[in-house]
Amino acid sequence: MTMGEHIVTVKERIGFLDAKIKIDLHKTVLTGLARASRVGDAKVTNKDGSFNAKLQLGDSNVKANSDMTLMVSQLIHPDLKLEADIGHMTITFGTAIGTDGKPDVNEFNIDELTDTKVHIHGQISLFDPLIDVVATEFIKYFNTVARDVLTQVIKPLLQDEMKKMMGGGSF
Repeated sequence: MTMGEHIVTVKERIGFLDAKIKIDLHKTVLTGLARASRVGDAKVTNKDGSFNAKLQLGDSNVKANSDMTLMVSQLIHPDLKLEADIGHMTITFGTAIGTDGKPDVNEFNIDELTDTKVHIHGQISLFDPLIDVVATEFIKYFNTVARDVLTQVIKPLLQDEMKKMMGGGSF
């Protein structure tokens, strides 16, 4: 899955210097979700004629790669590569069939990143003190923008699958 360009400007104190850092992530590609599988047991309830199921899907091999341009004050480094080993990503969703027989995806959540390892490749030695700043900003970006994009892609797929299972019902 390809993500759009993301630019963030951060003011950070590094040592005794205050630096204005502009991070431009472009050509970001997320991989690994094709191997998602169910995690744990489904939680199923049946109440007042309606049916609800809560499931979790997870993938332990999720990665992100991005080209990156780093600008610190007047210094520009245009040719860096960011590689993030996201590790495990869990998607929790709930499905329901109401008393009217219509299917619904009534809950959808992608967990925030917790154990991500960010690697930056290229001639970075001059910018070495900034790697933690870049890693923190990438995780902030992913926990907001990228999770929203994934939700916009995956949730409709689940809704379509529910329709197919129910013989084409509408939401």
